[in-house]
Amino acid sequence: LRWPKEGKGKAMVIAGVTGEIDYHHSVSQSLGERWIYWRWDTNENNFMKAKKAIGNKGQAWQHDAQALVHTFFDANDLRFGTDIKRPHFSAAEEYRIIKLAEICSHCRGAVKRDRFSKEVTAPIEREGEARLSGALSNLFAGMLMIGVRKDECWRLLTKVTLDSMPRLRQMVLREVVEGGKKGRQVTVSGLARTVGVGQTTMKLAVEDMELHGVLSQVKGQGGEKTRVELSEIDPETICVS
Repeated sequence: LRWPKEGKGKAMVIAGVTGEIDYHHSVSQSLGERWIYWRWDTNENNFMKAKKAIGNKGQAWQHDAQALVHTFFDANDLRFGTDIKRPHFSAAEEYRIIKLAEICSHCRGAVKRDRFSKEVTAPIEREGEARLSGALSNLFAGMLMIGVRKDECWRLLTKVTLDSMPRLRQMVLREVVEGGKKGRQVTVSGLARTVGVGQTTMKLAVEDMELHGVLSQVKGQGGEKTRVELSEIDPETICVS
C-alpha cells in the first residue's frame, strides 16, 4: 500500500510500549493525552511466546505482516481516496460512547502532588471528552464497516476504554464494580491485597479517583471500615467482565 501523492484522509499511528508508560501518565495528561490503548494479556503462555520468537527468523515476520494488511484491505475492498459511507449511530449508541469517553477521561486524569509530601498542589483538570468520544466513535464505526458484530464492537470498545486508563486505576475500578455487583464490601486495605500494591500506594490511587469523581469513600459505622464505592459511574456502562 502506498500513500497517494495527493489526496485527503486521516492517518493512524500504532505504537508499542511496555507497562512503564503507566508511571508517566501524569506527564502525558499534563501535555494533553492523544492515545487510546489496547493492553495485551500478560497471562499468555510464556513458553509458546518464546517458541514463536525463536521461529521469527530475520525479517520474515515483517513480510507476513505486510501480506496480512494487503489481504485485509483487498478482502474489504479498501482503497485510499475511496469515499466509504460511515455507519449511522442511534441516539442511545452516541450516548453510550460519550459515557465511555467520560469514564475514561475521569479515570486517567492527572493529579499533581508534591514529590515528597504527596499533597495535592494544583486544581484538578480533566481531559475533555470530545477528543476521546471522537476516537472511540471512529473505532466503533471502523469495526462495524469491516463486519464486526455489534455486540463484539461494544465489548472491544469497552476494553479499549478500560485499557486507556492507568493499569492501577483500571484494576481498582474493576474490583469496586465487581464488589458492588456481589454485595461485597470494598476497602482500601482489601484493594491493596487484591491488586498487590502497598496500602499507601492504594490510598493515593483511591484518593486520586475520588478527586476525579469516580469513587467515594464512605465512613463505616459501629467499627466498620471505610468503604470504597462508585460515585458518578453507572457500572452497566462499562460492563466489566
